[in-house]
Amino acid sequence: MEKLYLRVPEGMSYVNAFYALYLSATTFEEDKITCIRAEDVATAEKVFFVFRNFPDYIKPKYFIDCEGGRSIKVNFETFPILEVSKYDQIYGIGAAELALKQYNERVSSRDRFDKWDLYRFLELDSDERDEKSWG
Repeated sequence: MEKLYLRVPEGMSYVNAFYALYLSATTFEEDKITCIRAEDVATAEKVFFVFRNFPDYIKPKYFIDCEGGRSIKVNFETFPILEVSKYDQIYGIGAAELALKQYNERVSSRDRFDKWDLYRFLELDSDERDEKSWG
């Protein structure tokens, strides 16, 4: 199978990209055993920590397999370019692009999961977020 790549809409944070794909994903019973629980991705801060605490032994790094009981199977390693082959294989050709596009067009920045798209992918390897107040 040829790999499919997709650029996230300009300005969209990786947290909102994850959330858009998550919203469009289906829950699979067989994946629930190995998935992170839904409550562990219930806020933008929690999604940040899923990425931030990503195990080094998983390759490629930032390959999101199954979160909150939903199959995502997207590689975020080269964000803002995502490798979406497996997502589209599960949900249909163009499903990842449609999920990102619809979320970007329908949800204003102030109403997004990550309000104003403040989470920056480059911060994952710094201590900057750990030192901020989460209000």
